[in-house]
Amino acid sequence: MKMLRLMLPLALISLLLGCSLDDPYEPDPEVSYRNLLVPGDYASIAEAVAEAEGLDTIRVAPGDFDESFTLPPNISLFGAAADLTFINGKVTIVDSDYGTRFEGVCISNGAGSGLLLVDSHVQVAHCCIVNCLEAGVEIVGNSASEIEGCHVTGNETGVLIRDASQAGHYWDGQHLVGSAPRITGSNLFDNGGEGLEAVNIEFRNISQPDTVGVGDNYWGDFPAGATNADRTILDQKDGSPHLNGLADTEDDTVLFKPQPHHPLDWEWDD
Repeated sequence: MKMLRLMLPLALISLLLGCSLDDPYEPDPEVSYRNLLVPGDYASIAEAVAEAEGLDTIRVAPGDFDESFTLPPNISLFGAAADLTFINGKVTIVDSDYGTRFEGVCISNGAGSGLLLVDSHVQVAHCCIVNCLEAGVEIVGNSASEIEGCHVTGNETGVLIRDASQAGHYWDGQHLVGSAPRITGSNLFDNGGEGLEAVNIEFRNISQPDTVGVGDNYWGDFPAGATNADRTILDQKDGSPHLNGLADTEDDTVLFKPQPHHPLDWEWDD
């Protein structure tokens, strides 16, 4: 295993163990699509990306992939599992619509951000995004992407939300279609260093108050006296950020899970 595997703590490997992929994507049978297999059909992910079109799905086998690439709009990608498929580089997704999925990989990027989502509404699930020089996940523009069941730790910033031109509405029972990012069922801790003010979520260069929907996330252990905002948000924009549970509650039992999630709790939601 390469340096990435050495950087992952043994506890994380055991935490992710057993999170496997069992063909979770069932596309519309009326729509033509292909499964592009790496390395079965293509030697690299970049080669599969160059051929992908329409609603194709790229499926990546276990292994280490030292490459950076940009997925075409609405192309989904599935790795074998977060403890099996390693991408050492930057993944960019641009202009993808609801229904696009990115799942089951571990990303590390010592040169910048790990996963960049630009004007996209992508479901990112069951991924490990660690040890990135910049943000683990960077969400740019008006993106209502979902981060679900992921492990985001050891990055300069956990989730960076920037350059949006409109304030988002969080997801809950009263806002069924959200226009802001949503982060649920994930582990976000040890991003941006230690102390009362962690950089697990950061807002930057947003002209209006922005919202992120959160629920059932583990944010790490913090000293007594740390507030909810201290545990999650670094605000570098005008106006106040909004940290809301999916039921618009400030109940800590909803917003802040006391223990990390275990992969046995991470089930495919189809």
